[in-house]
Parts: sequence; structure tokens; C-alpha cells
Amino acid sequence: MMPLSSRERLLEPAGMPRVGELLLAAGKLTELQLGQILKHQHEHGTRFGEAAQQLGLLSEADVHAMVARQFSSFLAEPGSALSERLYMAYAERLLEKEKIKALRSQLQLAWLAQGQRSLLLGGVDDEATRATLAGNLAIAFSQLGLATLLVDANLRGSTLPALLGSRRRVGLSDLLAGRGELERLVEPVAGLEDLDYLPAGTPAPNPQELLSRKRMQQLVPELAQRYEVVIYHTPDQHEWYDTQILASLVPGVLLLARRDGTPLPALADMVARLRLIRAELLGCVYLD
Repeated sequence: MMPLSSRERLLEPAGMPRVGELLLAAGKLTELQLGQILKHQHEHGTRFGEAAQQLGLLSEADVHAMVARQFSSFLAEPGSALSERLYMAYAERLLEKEKIKALRSQLQLAWLAQGQRSLLLGGVDDEATRATLAGNLAIAFSQLGLATLLVDANLRGSTLPALLGSRRRVGLSDLLAGRGELERLVEPVAGLEDLDYLPAGTPAPNPQELLSRKRMQQLVPELAQRYEVVIYHTPDQHEWYDTQILASLVPGVLLLARRDGTPLPALADMVARLRLIRAELLGCVYLD
């Protein structure tokens, strides 16, 4: 057997993508620069990322992104249409990312481990913050290699399309109105693996009637069969009762509240209404 060259040894961690190939494919390095890094690494006994930074060929952010991809934690490329508020898709904001990962772990142990696949993210206010949490949580699950679907069930005017860079105008409302097929309405989130998105769709004057249709009752278990994790984003409960309709269909409900922001009487009223329909309350994410 021929011995491996120094380049082959350095570029082939067991069972992981080759670092050099990833960087070359992303346009971060040239062949010449890659050779300089490998030579510096060999001469000084440093890690690949450290050698690249010492030579000024890669930034710290580039190295973080490289490590994430090496361990199959797929990140969006710079210039992606994804908003920076979806920080789970980027290499920065490590502290915030750890909090999302902790929430993901809790949901895995308390909900997914029971064989459930669907959860609804609701609240009484601050739809934009809730949309951001829904997007980051969906990305976090997809980074585990789980087939994940983010459903925009806010038919009142959602901020999710702006976060995801989606321009599709058809989606859930069209499906419920019988004007589209599921396969044509779901779109993959560009730049990320194992994550699909079902937009809210064409603005409709009757969201509650659409969500109450038999097709929605059929859709929830159907999506749970197709995907390993399904996350539903909903409008504010204090203005609309769409969440209550959806909570009667989706097995688990996770609430979001803000310290010194969310009106507690409205939140308590929402909890009471959810309990009245025997919705499964998974807990409340409380933001400072």
C-alpha cells in the first residue's frame, strides 16, 4: 500500500468531508493558498484553521464555518438570502445558538422521544420575535439531520418570508382552498439541508374558516408522516383565535413570552383557553 502524502493525511479526517475541498469549493482558498497553509501547518505543528489565520488567509468566522461544515452542521454562505436574525444558519452568535440548542434538546427529550413530531409555536404578542424563534428552532433540528418542515400558519401577515428570503406567494392558504398541491407549494430553504418551508400563501379574508376545514385536519398528520419534525408558526393570540384552532389539531404547543413586555393576563387567558380544548402545553420560552 502506498503511504499517504502529507496533503492527503491533513485533508482526510475519518468520516468527515475534506477541509481543503470544502474551502476550495466555497471559493475561500486557491490551490496555491491551500498549499501554503499545509506547509505552515506541517512546519509549526498547528491545526489547519490556526495555520490559515496565522497566514492571514482565513478569518475567524471562516474557520468557525469550516469546522461547522466539517462536522455536518450546515451553515448558509455569506450573501445568503437568509436573514442574520436566523443566527443558527451562520457561524457567529455562539451564546444565542447554545440557548436554541438547549431548547432543542429539551423538546427532543420531552416531546420527540415520545414519538411526537409536530409542535406549534404560539403567543399573545410579538409575532416577529416568535417567527425568529420558529426559524432558528427549525434550522437547529435540521442540523441534526432530521427532515424538518417549517409551516407558516400565520395567514394574517407573517414575517417569516422576509427572514427566509422567500418570494413564493402561494402556500398553505391556497392548499386549504383547494388551489394547489402540497408537493408544489413546499420549498426547500436555500443553502440548508433537511429543511423545507411551507409559506402562508395568498392573503385570504377568512383565515379561521380555512384553518377549520377538513383539509387542515388531514394535513397535520400527513405532514407528520412526511417529516421527522414539523414546526407551526401562528399569529398573535390576543388579536386572533387561529392558534386555538390549530392547537386542537397539532399535538404540542410551545408558548413565547417577553419579560416586562407580554401582558400576563392575556397570556393566562390563552393558557386557559388551550387547556379548555385539552391542548398539550409543552412549556413557555421566557425571553429577557
